[in-house]
Amino acid sequence: MKQKIDVVLLIILVFFGPVFSYLLPIKMLGKDLFITVIPFLYSFYLALFSLNKNEWKSIFILVIYVICNLVRFFLYNEVFFDNVISNSFIIYIIFFILIFRNYQSSLNLFSILSKVILFSLIFNFINTILFVTGLPCFDFKNELSDDFVMGSRFGGILGGSNVQAHFIAILHLFYLSINRNIGVTKLSVISIISFISVLPTLSRGALAIILFIYFYNILSKFYYIGNIIFLIGLAILLTWLYNFLVYEGSFIEIFQSLSGRLEVDDHFGTRTEKNIFALERSFESINSFFWGIPVHRQSDGVLNISDNSFTLIISKFGYPFSLIFIVYLISYFKINRKSFVFLVVIFFVSFTNNSFLYFQWCLVVIIIQKYFSFLSNSVSIK
Repeated sequence: MKQKIDVVLLIILVFFGPVFSYLLPIKMLGKDLFITVIPFLYSFYLALFSLNKNEWKSIFILVIYVICNLVRFFLYNEVFFDNVISNSFIIYIIFFILIFRNYQSSLNLFSILSKVILFSLIFNFINTILFVTGLPCFDFKNELSDDFVMGSRFGGILGGSNVQAHFIAILHLFYLSINRNIGVTKLSVISIISFISVLPTLSRGALAIILFIYFYNILSKFYYIGNIIFLIGLAILLTWLYNFLVYEGSFIEIFQSLSGRLEVDDHFGTRTEKNIFALERSFESINSFFWGIPVHRQSDGVLNISDNSFTLIISKFGYPFSLIFIVYLISYFKINRKSFVFLVVIFFVSFTNNSFLYFQWCLVVIIIQKYFSFLSNSVSIK
């Protein structure tokens, strides 16, 4: 029972830390108390008591992590503790894996998680509606997009448009994975809530994931004639709703901005340039190859290396550590029939975003993998 309470408390701290921070902004050592400090310390506490003699891989990664930062201190004259803190995403990923690798899961736990995720989806949906209608809401970063975006991108409670969007998309995926036998009506409602929540972020990838997961689930229910009639009715309703929102409603600028992003000939151009920039800088010297790119070389004033989680690790720690760390992750993320779609989505998001930097994203991904590992047969939580 205590283990279950510990995990649920961790999820609440990580999921809603930004909300607590918004209401009570307190910093310690330059880091936000509720977003970073408390979740990190609590994760450390849980990970410490999850250690056993079989977890030598995790300890090895942590040791190599410290060595890399020490080497960067001597090579590049970078402040050791600043690097450890700024690159702490490596540490909390290891903490989360330590916590959940040997965690004794139960269907009751995933039932509780299902309710927490549903609450989070509804919360983000309401927050989005408040943003769109111009009412007070949680929006930590009003990130201006390129010239063709008419408005500004919604950052939500996570403070980054793309990560906020993909966080909702992965919650949508997790909820539907746990509740695989829900009816078409509930499936559609959850998907619409998720889709609308992502819309103001203007994140094309997250919108595509939500639509893909929705139709992936809906196809299995297509043989019921009642469901077909429902889908036809839903299509008519959505068509009317789209026309209303685009031409008359509060979403008009959002739809037009999203349309502008989709119509740009080379909308992946900047992201590709950033990836090429990171790779070129990582090969410019033997030190950059083995120990990562110096901080002052990670940006040229126009481009930086932050849009890809994999190039982010390479830039911070070099190729040897990155290879070891990815092998470590693969040892946790086992591929099977039930988890295949999930892992494809995770790879896509990690390749196109710096999602590794966010506590919430990493925790949810690791818990979902734990769920798929737990499933020895097809079970649905009612």
